[in-house]
Amino acid sequence: MRVPFLPSTFFLGFFAVLLFSACKPEASAPAAGKNGSATPAAALPGKLTEKDLKVGRNVMAISDVVAELRAGVPRETVLEHVRSRRIATNIVEANELELAANGAGRELMSALKDPKNLPTAAEEAAYMEAVVDEQRSAQAKRSR
Repeated sequence: MRVPFLPSTFFLGFFAVLLFSACKPEASAPAAGKNGSATPAAALPGKLTEKDLKVGRNVMAISDVVAELRAGVPRETVLEHVRSRRIATNIVEANELELAANGAGRELMSALKDPKNLPTAAEEAAYMEAVVDEQRSAQAKRSR
C-alpha cells in the first residue's frame, strides 16, 4: 500500500505558520520542539544556526527510509542514517506496515518511534525551508 504524498500547499502553509509565529513578540520565549525539549529563541526560524541548517536540510522522510530498505541498504546502515539525520515525522500505522513489508526490524521501528530522532523546532524549520526551496526550484523548472 502506498501512502500518498501531501500536496505542496500543505508544506507552504505549514512553513508560513512557522514563519509568522516566529515574528510574534512572544517568540522570544523558549519554544518546545517535537521531542519536548526547549529550543532557545536564537534557534527559531530566521535565526537558524549552522547545525540546525545541516541537520534540517538532511532530515529523512519516511519514504527515504522505505527507499533505502527497498534498495537493499543494510538495516544497520538505515538505522545509523535515522539516528544521524533524524526523521521528519512520527510514523503512523500505514508507515509501520510498509516498513515491515520492506524488512524494517524491531530496532529500526523503535528508532523511528523514538522522540530523540525527531528534529528540534529549529531543525524542523530548516527542513521546511529546504522543502519550500525544492518546490520553488521544481516549479521554476516547470515554468521555463
